[in-house]
Amino acid sequence: MNIVLPSSPDPRVSILIVTAKQPELLARGLESLARCGSAVPFEVIVVLNDAIPEVKAVVREQVSGAVVIDSSVPLGLAGGSNRARSAARGELLVLFHDDAEAEPGWLDALVETIDAHPEAGAVGSRMLNPDGSPQSLGNVLWSDGNAWPLGAGLRSLLPASETACAVDYCGTSSLLVRASTWDAVGGADERFYPAYYVDVDLCLGIWSLGQAVLCTPASRVRHVKSASTESLFRAFLFRRNQKLLLEKWSGMLASFEPPAPGSVEGLQRAVERAQARWRTARENGVSLPDRRPAPFDRAAQERRTLEIALDLQRAWTAELAAEVAVLRPRAEALARVEGSQWWRLYGRLLPLLRILRRLSRPG
Repeated sequence: MNIVLPSSPDPRVSILIVTAKQPELLARGLESLARCGSAVPFEVIVVLNDAIPEVKAVVREQVSGAVVIDSSVPLGLAGGSNRARSAARGELLVLFHDDAEAEPGWLDALVETIDAHPEAGAVGSRMLNPDGSPQSLGNVLWSDGNAWPLGAGLRSLLPASETACAVDYCGTSSLLVRASTWDAVGGADERFYPAYYVDVDLCLGIWSLGQAVLCTPASRVRHVKSASTESLFRAFLFRRNQKLLLEKWSGMLASFEPPAPGSVEGLQRAVERAQARWRTARENGVSLPDRRPAPFDRAAQERRTLEIALDLQRAWTAELAAEVAVLRPRAEALARVEGSQWWRLYGRLLPLLRILRRLSRPG
């Protein structure tokens, strides 16, 4: 396979991809960018995030036209995105996951939406499952930090004239952000390591600037949901990073709706709140703080990342140790039961009991 990506000398859009261990999915995603047929000049920046050899082989041997940044330190999604941003030339940034595939026209739809709405700081894509079924049309956020994906039914809550909708956040599987907005927010918060809640935190930061976060159904991307993290560790990361989000955004989240997953009334209130904030952004306009990024310090980022990773490992180890402490007495009790005369007798009688049960059934 030979994947030839556009390499514009003057890109308007920089597509940022952080990748580590999914060579097949990465190759499909890059191929989808190569054939997306965009009229907007763009560049693709790939961060090899302590990537396995198979991922490096895809990028080095099968892909041409990409800007490649190799990091031997696992930077996480936020850190890798910040590293990619330091090399980006476009006025618009697109975060794009290595387990996503863009459909034709996806980028043009994002750019058309951001151009039509100067009050918007970010625009996300409609996310589809790999088979093309709906996954989400943006997300609402509850006051406890939990989220709920919006589906096709959202359209019934919006004015027919709108081609985009305001949402609390869109996932970084495909999210366009103005470079000026990214810099004003301060980039992605690397404390949300290695992943999860990076998108939520970024979008709350954008809303806090007075800009809107929109989602456009015209931009369609297929996404393999939660393909990159083992389930137990993923659950731990969700709990840890959700707590961090609540600590960071407690003031803003206090005005959000209490959890109401699946409730039409609760979802409608959440959507109406986002729409009202969008109207405010339109009416007031936005004046971003002039926050230009400092010269990127690769060594400082790597030191910071290793400190965060060490704290994370300690927390994960402590949680596992606590679970073992709970399970050990149960395991010891089970061993005593299994070693008893009664348990051995039960094991011998069980086949006979099953036969008697079948014989006792009527008919």
